[in-house]
Amino acid sequence: MYREFFIVIIEYFSNLKSGIRIYEIYIPLLISVLLLLSGEECKLDKFLSSSITLISVLVGFTIAAISILLTSNLKSIEKSRKTSIDKVDFLKRPMTLFKLILSNLFYCILIGFFILIFGAICVAFNIENTVAFIIDLFFTIHILLVIIRNLVNLFLIAYKDL
Repeated sequence: MYREFFIVIIEYFSNLKSGIRIYEIYIPLLISVLLLLSGEECKLDKFLSSSITLISVLVGFTIAAISILLTSNLKSIEKSRKTSIDKVDFLKRPMTLFKLILSNLFYCILIGFFILIFGAICVAFNIENTVAFIIDLFFTIHILLVIIRNLVNLFLIAYKDL
């Protein structure tokens, strides 16, 4: 079975700093758990209809961002390809700023596809329970925060001298 997508996930988690981990994992987890503990009735079908559309647009946008990043010839992007950070990639080679942003963008696409598949499964099998809602909510908030960080990083690379 094809399992190379785990490389993207491992790469993402191995390069997370603690502050980013709080922002991108613990905050969505806290929001999801608080909603679960609040006892409010969760309408998965209503959330899924808007969530699937939102994630589809964000995945398309992220693919466009990767295309721009890979085809751009801005001097700052060329510098980012040579700027090493204090990490190594999955092949134990020095990680560059460019590789870090690229791996984060690919992570966004991968998780976005997982959210879409999860939503499709919930719709196909008429799954409507609180746990499914919380899982979808967590990953939706998580991917939104990761995309925000990626956009800020792209902005800083494109418009800031390294």
